[in-house]
Amino acid sequence: MFGFNASPFILNYVLKFHANKFPLDECSETLKSNFYVDNLVKTGNNPKILSALYTSVRERLHEGNFDLQSCNSDCVVLKNKMEADGTLSAFDSGCEKVLGYLYDPVQDSIRVPRPSCDAEASTKRKILSETSKVFDPLSLYLPVTVRGRLFMRELWKLKLNWDDPVPQIMCSVWKTLASDLSAIDSVSFSMRVLDEGKDTKLFLFCDAAKYAYGFTVYAVQDGKYSLVFAKAKMAPLQGRSLPTLELLSVFLAVKCFPFIKQSLKDITVKIFM
Repeated sequence: MFGFNASPFILNYVLKFHANKFPLDECSETLKSNFYVDNLVKTGNNPKILSALYTSVRERLHEGNFDLQSCNSDCVVLKNKMEADGTLSAFDSGCEKVLGYLYDPVQDSIRVPRPSCDAEASTKRKILSETSKVFDPLSLYLPVTVRGRLFMRELWKLKLNWDDPVPQIMCSVWKTLASDLSAIDSVSFSMRVLDEGKDTKLFLFCDAAKYAYGFTVYAVQDGKYSLVFAKAKMAPLQGRSLPTLELLSVFLAVKCFPFIKQSLKDITVKIFM
């Protein structure tokens, strides 16, 4: 993982403009495709290739007067190189913030930061604020976070004003959910889910229930399963038949699949649905 501090406008325009000045190689492709807001994230299984890429990215950015900084990696060789270059992250927390997740370079894992959910929240406005504290772009924690969305929908059905007190029975449900949300950071996920050059299979599981529908994506290598992505949506309030919702879950998976495939462009995979 490489870090780079800049505004989104610089990343979207200036860096891509700068990258286009160079031949279309892996370094240029990395500069164009691997910046996410203010983080440059790159993964791989070959330390030599990553070390060479780190050097070329750093030099190429420097030619445009950009300084790569706050870098980190789980690879000891690359980490020592970053320290020698003065780019190694100096934070004392042990984890790096990447796209809303906390990256642990020692365990090579990610998890969401612990949200401080107020179990005593008692209005629709406050509960919505509390359920929105978990930022999980890959939906790895969907079994818990989707409950917050379902709970908010039930509050909408009550037609309460934003600051009206929530019924006591709903407050009891919220306290249980708040407890689960506050403990969500106890689960972490390995960053290393795929190895280049190995047979890889992607399994997409689509399903639906009365109130929601969605899908999950698992990658399989050497008989080991890893969750890589998930997504869910609320069922329409007007009501749909279960077969219709199941078809919607398949449609959602197909619509999201190009993004998933693009993120695995360096790996040849077989798809199963």
